[in-house]
This record gives sequence, structure tokens and C-alpha cells, in this order.
Amino acid sequence: MPTTELVLAHKHPSDRERFREVFEAAKVSGAPFHSVHRIMDARGQERVMTLVGQGRLDPATGEVVELMGYFIDTTLPLAQRAEALAGKHIRAAAAHRGAIEQAKGILTLTHGLTIAETFQLLRAISNQHNVPVRDLAARVVTLGRILPVDEHRRHAVDEFLRNPV
Repeated sequence: MPTTELVLAHKHPSDRERFREVFEAAKVSGAPFHSVHRIMDARGQERVMTLVGQGRLDPATGEVVELMGYFIDTTLPLAQRAEALAGKHIRAAAAHRGAIEQAKGILTLTHGLTIAETFQLLRAISNQHNVPVRDLAARVVTLGRILPVDEHRRHAVDEFLRNPV
């Protein structure tokens, strides 16, 4: 039979205080409440639980005499959603990696920056103008294709390619 003490004993240590605050407020007001928190099950596995409930008031006194509610194990749906989002982000990053790497190469050559410095530059401009790095990179690559080539840089690269050792 679940008791308050048993429920609190299974709460993830990081979530106990927040749950206690929700629980204490519900005991006083009886108003509907909800909480999403983690518990540690009997096997020591972390589970994500959603609790919805409300208090039952004594009609004569208006005091809370009982808290009732439901626990819903939302571990699997949350894990599935997180996995889907991670997959989406990984696919997006992979799809734009080539353009970002090309843009870094172009900026390295044209501005004399290191690869790390070029990414810092792209990220700073992205933040400053609220434009995703992938969009900036695509624009830099487009500019690299349409702008005239600096003959000095091209000659130096051609010489290197003729004799790379």
C-alpha cells in the first residue's frame, strides 16, 4: 500500500525537495496539482513519473482531508521523444557538416585563421545576427564559388599541389 513516506523514499534525491513543496502546498489548499519527477524503482532503475491529483475537502470545515491522484509512468514516451529529437539533430548536423567544413576552409584560406578560429568566428556571427551557423556556412560557400579568386593565393595553392612534399 503506497504511503507518503514510501513515495518520498523512492524519489530521486534531486527531485525530493521540489516534490515535497508541491505535496505540502496541495495538503494546505487541496487545489489540483501536478508534478513530473524521477523515482528509483525497486531495482534501482530511474523512472520518470507524472503525478496529477487534487485534494478532497471536508464540506463542513473546508479543510483538506485527503489527497488523491494518479501516477503515470512516462519513462518510455519521454525516452522515445528524446531519441527522436536526438536523431533529428544528428541528421541535421550531418546534412550540414560538409558546408560548414567548406566554409571553415574558405575562411582559413582567405583570412589566415585556424580551423578553430574560423568556427569561433562563424558561431559569433551566428549569435550576433541570429542566423544558424549552417546558413552562414552555406552563404560563405556560395560566395567562395562566385567571387573572383585572389591570384596570389591561387598561385600559392597551385604550387603546393604541384609539389606537396
